Amino acid sequence: MPFGPRPSEAARGRLFSCVFGPRGGARRHGGRDGATLSTRHDIEQEIRAIADRAAADQGVEIYDLVYRRLGPRWKLQVFLWRDDRPVSLDDCERVSRQISRELDIEDPIPHGYDLEVSSPGLERPLRTPAHWTRTVGEKVRVRYRDAEGRARTEIATLAAVDEARGTVTLRSASDSEQQLSLDSVLSARVHVEW
Repeated sequence: MPFGPRPSEAARGRLFSCVFGPRGGARRHGGRDGATLSTRHDIEQEIRAIADRAAADQGVEIYDLVYRRLGPRWKLQVFLWRDDRPVSLDDCERVSRQISRELDIEDPIPHGYDLEVSSPGLERPLRTPAHWTRTVGEKVRVRYRDAEGRARTEIATLAAVDEARGTVTLRSASDSEQQLSLDSVLSARVHVEW
């Protein structure tokens, strides 16, 4: 059975979000041992470890984490997932507070940022092999480069994922199958017919 809310559960599956305003940037700029985190990758790894711990303490998991600059500020977006039911506003609030406390203690981000904790929404993006695997059997919208290098878009059912080979199999409405390399995928998300 596919994971996550079905379109018929749209009322329960809305995008919930908790935003904590400007954070960080006023204290030491390092990890827990005071060492400077030199690269964005190092900072993202430290943030991911903190978010994973906070989410596990609250009975949810991190679906995705995006740390990027938007205009003059940095934004840390944390997307939550539950297998047993859709993510609720209460889940977002609890995890947001826990992550905020942990980030204040660990202080891995050397500048100001905004923290946003939410569900990934019904039309959640597919960025990792784990995202693809939990979406088997659902309709997806995939933008990819074909063999000639042209951008194409397909809306089809995700029939299979082969993480070892890095491929996905899409099944069209006419039951024809197409295999794509994950390397050729430009963007993808769950597709909901409204």
